[in-house]
Amino acid sequence: MKKNVIFDVCWTLFRTSTTFSFIDFSLTRLNRKSHINFFLRCRIVKLFLVLVGKLLGFDLYRHAYIYLLKGLHKNIIEDLAEKYVEDYLMLRKINQTFELLDCYKSNVEFNVLLSSASLDVVIKPLAYKLGINYHASNLGFDDFGFCTGLLENDLLGSKDKSIYNLKSVYMVVTDNLSDLKLIRKSENYFIISSRKNAIFWARENIVVDFFLD
Repeated sequence: MKKNVIFDVCWTLFRTSTTFSFIDFSLTRLNRKSHINFFLRCRIVKLFLVLVGKLLGFDLYRHAYIYLLKGLHKNIIEDLAEKYVEDYLMLRKINQTFELLDCYKSNVEFNVLLSSASLDVVIKPLAYKLGINYHASNLGFDDFGFCTGLLENDLLGSKDKSIYNLKSVYMVVTDNLSDLKLIRKSENYFIISSRKNAIFWARENIVVDFFLD
């Protein structure tokens, strides 16, 4: 039986938060100006929404940003996602983790997959390009194919539940503090971290393998 290796995406394989950068990329390509977008880019507003979200245990700022996609047709979003992967995302690879990814992909003993709380419309073309499977948050669409601006399924903080069909996990590669439950279920881990998050990992007795400057 193959050993399962799980890679996070944002700030693990790429130097960006794909949900936010994809939405910015899309709105720019479509020249779709929005007062809400301008409002959300305001630092004070962002800090306020992040703070309220922490108190509520709900990423309010992230969901507000995703809502900017409301009304766009699925075909347009998927086309933009393919362009985003090629024209933006692949230019921001983190070489150290990509080398690790290529190493596991080339070994027939391992089953490699992406597990990301980012949007499935983005992770799907990325996974296809990399030749691996994926789990991601599902962006909602109505019966006519128009985006609702809401998530039908959110993996943020619950990736461990999304892999219920895997009997075991050999390795988790991630930078996410919210992946702690997934890390605990894995036999091994490879942690990427910013300097400011080093205290969190030390408190959890988890060794950081690579610091992202």
